[in-house]
Amino acid sequence: MSDLKVVPAAPWGKRLNRINAMSFAKLVAELVAAPMSYRELVEATGLHYCTIREHVVALHREGVIHIAGYNKDCRDRDNERLWLFGAKRDAKRTRLSHTERQRRCRAKAKLAAQLGLLREAA
Repeated sequence: MSDLKVVPAAPWGKRLNRINAMSFAKLVAELVAAPMSYRELVEATGLHYCTIREHVVALHREGVIHIAGYNKDCRDRDNERLWLFGAKRDAKRTRLSHTERQRRCRAKAKLAAQLGLLREAA
């Protein structure tokens, strides 16, 4: 049995799904259990991304949940928020200083130059 109530087709032909108490309870239970991203909440609850985002933003605005941390992307940047139940302060994003960014850029350029020289020699 599905937790979603299906509303009759809208005038423009799309089906609308309403979140009910069971779906909301699943969402809150997941947020209590461990820090989760929007994507993980979508997989765990079966609700649409926009629905999850709408409810998470509302819960955050009311101070019920907070940002517990961030997932890092392939370039080691804080990219994806991890949400957790509780009225704590949001985790801060880590930011690289200008010097550190320049150091990484130069190291990357140096490596690219070395690889280019190796390719030419081969």
